[in-house]
Amino acid sequence: MTRLRWLLLALLILAFVAGWGIYWWWQCTTLPATALAALEKAENFELISLEPSDQTSEGERFQGNLVLGRTTIHDVAVQQRLIEALKKGAAEGPWIGDKCFNPRHNIRVYGDGKMVDLLICFECKQGEIFLNGGRVSGFQLSDSPQPVFDKVLQDAGIPLAKPRH
Repeated sequence: MTRLRWLLLALLILAFVAGWGIYWWWQCTTLPATALAALEKAENFELISLEPSDQTSEGERFQGNLVLGRTTIHDVAVQQRLIEALKKGAAEGPWIGDKCFNPRHNIRVYGDGKMVDLLICFECKQGEIFLNGGRVSGFQLSDSPQPVFDKVLQDAGIPLAKPRH
């Protein structure tokens, strides 16, 4: 009887660990539902270029980063291209991002009386989500969306941050 209890306990622990692993994997390979819903229902959609290392220049700042420029994305096809690139990056992302956080991109959307920001660091493979200015969660992603984001900014004449060497 004791052997059966130990076996059941071991199976229960194994099921818990496996379930937690699947849950953690799912959380790390998808954009949080709140962010995805905000992106897909946005009434106003902006892409912002940031310089994370410039702490001395004057100008507008977002979460301590210098704003290099911003563009409002009116074209729904461009919005979808950015969203799909972001979803793909989240699916490819690591379980854990690097310890640094040097964001160079931000998507800001407005809708349902809310402002949602996705502050993104492709270098560190992570992002942070802000609701009305307050941080609500984070996510991991690969750097694969960066060329899509950079092209949209460049096409709008917005400067990009200096690459880190």
